[in-house]
Amino acid sequence: MKAKLLVLVFAGCAFLAAAQQVVQVDWVEGTVERMVGSAWRAVDIGDSFGTDTTLRLAKGASAELTSGGVHVRLLAPGTYKLADAFAKAKGGSPASDTAAKIAKLAGKGDYNLVTATTAGVRGDLQATPPPSSIQWDEGKEDPSSTAAGSVESADPYSEVIALYGQGKFPQAAKGARDLRLSAAPQAAFRSAYWEAASFFAQGLALPAIRTLEKTAPDPAAPEYRASDFLAARIWMELSEWDKALAALGRYGTPDAPLEDRQVSLILSSVCYDSLKKKADSRKALEAAVALDPASDLGKEAAARLK
Repeated sequence: MKAKLLVLVFAGCAFLAAAQQVVQVDWVEGTVERMVGSAWRAVDIGDSFGTDTTLRLAKGASAELTSGGVHVRLLAPGTYKLADAFAKAKGGSPASDTAAKIAKLAGKGDYNLVTATTAGVRGDLQATPPPSSIQWDEGKEDPSSTAAGSVESADPYSEVIALYGQGKFPQAAKGARDLRLSAAPQAAFRSAYWEAASFFAQGLALPAIRTLEKTAPDPAAPEYRASDFLAARIWMELSEWDKALAALGRYGTPDAPLEDRQVSLILSSVCYDSLKKKADSRKALEAAVALDPASDLGKEAAARLK
């Protein structure tokens, strides 16, 4: 009987160990610590531990964590129980669905949604995850146009763009980083764009936006306009609606292509809805319809008005 009991106890422990999800630390900025026993120990990028872990963030710190394909972003000082954070992050988001749909209607790639949660201003965990996506295609060039012998093959970023187009995002990010120190024109900004796009394609919003922020935009770069759209999607991911609106305003300027202006207006309406500014949201949708009511984007805007 005693032997059977030991077997059952061992099996129960094995089951609990198997059920314990592993958390991977993808990004850390500032002072982030985890509780080990009664002490706090520093957390670094690449660390891993169970979802039963408790983290605390100092003022100005942020962290991005992944477990089982679910992303959790912690952006405010406070103490967090990761089991609660990941449980709340499994819910969907209407804003996420809308942003993905609009991007597809605009021909900006296929989006496989993942879920996320963002810490509130007081360190509380909210159950309103922002949009998240992978397979980001904004700014992507056709890999066939960069084949050996073509005019575009002289572009030092052709290999990076090809890797990105093939879905090899970690390799594309590495290639962009390697080019950052090169003497190629626009190297700093173009490297930042493709590295950020590759991070975001993997669902990593914090390193993506930090990468974009640290390099001044270059109006002469082919990715100049695309960078505003990428920034807008990342800020929406992080529920930073005002910052997303600013990026969308730059993307949808009066001299931008009509389709880009429609995209900007519809996504702006999503941001206004999240800010509880219903009148501004409706105004943005009406403007999107007025630009071209017969287009797919115009019809989408009209449907959202009803």
